Formats: sequence, structure tokens, C-alpha cells
Amino acid sequence: LSDLEQEPWFTADAEDLTAEPQWFIREDGAVVLICLVPEPYTKYVKAYSQNCVAMTIPGDTFFYFLDSLSDCHLRISNGDTVFFDYTDPKIAGFLSGTPLTSLSAEEDGWSILLEKPLYLIVQSAAQVLLVMVGIMAVCLFLILFLSRLFADFSTRRIDQVNRTMQVVQTGDFSVRLHDDCEDEIGVLTNNFQTMADKIQTLIQDNYQKTITLKEAQLKALQAQINPHFLYNCLSLINSRALLSHQDDISQMSQLMSTFYRTTLNKGRSQIALQDEIRNVMSYLEIQHLLHDGRFQVITQIDPILPDITVPNLLLQPLVENSIVHGLLPRQEGGGCLFLTIRRVEEAIHFTVMDNGVGIPPEKLPTLTSTDSSGYGLKNVNERLILTYGETSALKINSIQNQSTMITFCLPVSASPSTQEAEV
Repeated sequence: LSDLEQEPWFTADAEDLTAEPQWFIREDGAVVLICLVPEPYTKYVKAYSQNCVAMTIPGDTFFYFLDSLSDCHLRISNGDTVFFDYTDPKIAGFLSGTPLTSLSAEEDGWSILLEKPLYLIVQSAAQVLLVMVGIMAVCLFLILFLSRLFADFSTRRIDQVNRTMQVVQTGDFSVRLHDDCEDEIGVLTNNFQTMADKIQTLIQDNYQKTITLKEAQLKALQAQINPHFLYNCLSLINSRALLSHQDDISQMSQLMSTFYRTTLNKGRSQIALQDEIRNVMSYLEIQHLLHDGRFQVITQIDPILPDITVPNLLLQPLVENSIVHGLLPRQEGGGCLFLTIRRVEEAIHFTVMDNGVGIPPEKLPTLTSTDSSGYGLKNVNERLILTYGETSALKINSIQNQSTMITFCLPVSASPSTQEAEV
């Protein structure tokens, strides 16, 4: 300690030294830290001696982190001792004397004072502001650019849908439009395409039904003969038969007259239900006479049926099918044909059944879908579907060598879709 008292930089009184460190600065700028040896380390030295610890740190090592300072005034002190005092020569004339910031450690006595010219602070803030404005400008440009791209993309998709709609308005449903996006425009595009496909399918179905109906009407026209010529011939045959007392011939001519009158129906495609029943009953009596009572006919017809019109020649082809393909090929006797017409709630149920030879299983599924020669059920089934819908289609059940049953039903309240017209 006596050695330290000889140093010119040692300004403290030896009696004032304690275990708390005290800081000094030498002429060469080195920093010196001095403190007494605290307990319990005093037990290792003589009790009457007073020892201390001194640590010297070179100034360039202690303040190395301040070498990069510029454009400011920095002062570091401990009590009255100044350890570091630096002022950048470039700003010496611009300092106002008011510190920018000041920090102090009351327990250790350290204080740091920093000064910087106002114009540099403003300049730094301006640079920061300029950078922020630049960043905002770039962000705004990107937002506008991306918004434009998105708007153009959406507009192109909407224009494509609009152009497709204009094409569809002209009647061309063959256009194809698809959008892989799952947003609102994509959903709208795909739904529009689905709607256009369904409309095209409906138009094609309706066109096909119209062609089928026209072909059926044409076939009916080709099958017609001059009714007046036919009626006159049958009337002449009936008169000659009556004069000759040929009752069977007279009955046959009258039945044929009734049958053809209801069959031709003045060229109309619709016929009253009672006339349709009268037509099939005449046909059954003619067949019964032609085959000498080879089979029996049993009918169950409601006495009171609604006054409605139905497509012409619905029952006769079914009855003819039962006789020609069911009863006549039957080897043994006892053939029987059942005709049932009855009303069930708001529908009229028709059943034609025979106990003939039946229909081969491999032919049964195709009777109403193909032109099966000799059966004639496809035309009846097509006209029922065209007029009343799928619910009125023919239902055919057959057990080979046992029986065949054909059923269908017509709604009472529904009006046939086919318009009655004179041929």
C-alpha cells in the first residue's frame, strides 16, 4: 500500500480504502482497480499488516469496444475521475451541451454521458423514414400488381363463362367448359356446364321421343285403309248373310265392323276408354269364332269406369299376343284368357293373363326393348311411356309352359300428352 501512495495517480487516502473496489487512471491511460483484501482472506496474512489488491488494465483493452464511435461525444467517469472522454472533431461545433442520454450506477459511482448533434438525429430519422417509405412503396406496388393479376385472372374466367353462355343461347350445347378452381367462379362454371349437359340430354331425349312418336303415327297411317270402302263391304256381307240366313257370317261381319271402326277411330290417336274396351271385346269374339271356341275368355271389368281417353290400340296387341303366342301353341285343351280392368284409387289397372305355353326366359327381358317379331309389345310400351311416363310401362311376368301375365296402370287424373288430331 505504501508503494501505491507514491504513485502520482493515487489520489485516495490509505485510510479510506475498503474492500469495495476503487478505480484510478494512470498517465498512460491504463485503468487501475484497488481494494483491500477482504475477510476471510485476512487470516492468511499478518494481522498487523494492511494489504490490498491492485489490478491494472490497459486502456486500449478496457475501452476497445468504443473504438468505432463516431459523430458523438462520450464521457465515462467514476466520481470525479474521468476514464474516457471522446469528441468526434467533425461535430465539435454542433454540440449543444445537452446530453442525448445519461446513465449512472449509483452504487458503483459510474456515469456515462452521450451527446449527439440534433441534425444527425434528424438525419438518421429521415433515413429510417425514407427506408420505410421505400418499403411501403414496394409493398403497395406488389399489392397493386398482384391485385391486377388476380383481377385479370378472374375477369378472363368470367369472360369465358359469358362467351360460353352466348354460344349456348344460340342452341349449341356441344361446348365444353371446366374450371379446376374451387372458388365461387369455379363452382359457377362447373354447375353451368352440368346444366348445359342436362339440357342437351333432355333435348336429345325429347327429339328421340318425337321421332319415335312420328314413326308410330306413320306406321298407323300406313296400316289404315279407306274406312268407307271397308264398312260398305262389311255391310254388304252382313246383308247377304241375313238374306241367306247365315247367322254366323252376319255376326262375324258385325264384329269386324265394330272392331275396325274402333280401330281406325276416325284417324285419331286417342280413344275413349269405353270404345277401347269395345274394340278388344270385338276382337276376342272374332278370335273365338275363328278358332271354334278353342279357348275360354273370362273378363272382369268394373261397370263404372271414368270417362277418360287413352292411346288407341292398347289392349288388342296384348290380347293378340296371349292368343297367338300363348294359347294357340298349347297342345291340350283348357286354354283360358283373363282380361281384368278395374279402378284402384286414382289409377286404372289392366291385366291380360293366359295359361298358355309362356315366353322363353331368354326372350322375356327383350320384349319391350327390341322389335321382337310376332310379339308387338314394344310399340305399346313405347306409347305408354311417351304418354304417361315410366310408371305406366308394361310389366311382363311369365312361367314357361304355365302362364303369362301382362299388367300396366293408367292414372285417372293425367291427361295424355299426345294431341288428338285427324289423320
